[in-house]
Amino acid sequence: MKRLVICMAAIVSFPAQAAVVDFSDNFDAGSSPLWSNLRGNWTTSAGSYLAAIPNNHPLTATLLPFEMTDYKITVDALAVGDSGIWLRSDLNAQNGILLVLGGMGYGQGLRGGDSGNSVYFHVVSNGATSPAYGFVRRILSPGSNYQIGVDVTGNTYSVSVNGTLVTSFVNDQFASGYVGLNDNQPNRTTGSGSGAPTSYDNFRLQGSDTSPPAPSPVPRSSIWSMLIAGFGLVGASMRKRRIMIAADHSAASASSSSACWRAHISA
Repeated sequence: MKRLVICMAAIVSFPAQAAVVDFSDNFDAGSSPLWSNLRGNWTTSAGSYLAAIPNNHPLTATLLPFEMTDYKITVDALAVGDSGIWLRSDLNAQNGILLVLGGMGYGQGLRGGDSGNSVYFHVVSNGATSPAYGFVRRILSPGSNYQIGVDVTGNTYSVSVNGTLVTSFVNDQFASGYVGLNDNQPNRTTGSGSGAPTSYDNFRLQGSDTSPPAPSPVPRSSIWSMLIAGFGLVGASMRKRRIMIAADHSAASASSSSACWRAHISA
């Protein structure tokens, strides 16, 4: 019976493998139901995606359900002011890496200096943000549109604007996590930010989902077919063994007892 169990396990068991992800959303017909709309009351308007209630306290977030390690993102950021992209976040957007586009208080109403034109990273821990890392200033013009590219490979996070690499950041705190969007412009909740709201369009995520896949249900009819086939193979093998054992028994009864015992434990 051991052979049957091993044979059937080989038929119905498959090794878990990372699933290839190539997700895109142009928001023309609304947003994909895969977005979590965790915080910020995310909605679509004129074919773009934005938080109807942008905020930094707590950080807004809408995440995709793929646990990613290495991946690439491209997205159009429209009317840039104070927004961002979650990289290797947890499911509650309380811990992870947050790429900020514009920022430096622009969503709270600050103007001039580095506000609204910078690109940098925060490490988010229990909902609180770190100082800015990989900070570069005067990259963006508030209110303008840009294509943002993100490459996450190993511990390195790289950002391009309109195809030109502008900054990178190395951090080993998060081996994998979820991807999503953040929006804090204009901040209607805690500040006096004004101007066109930042929104997103033509989002694409490419990489591998490393989360364990849900078990694929096997149709009951297929299971019974496999079981019947397995029992048939074992039965045929046992009949053949009995014939051989009977022939041996006619030659020597002592040898037949030993043969029957060996046939039983190997079956």
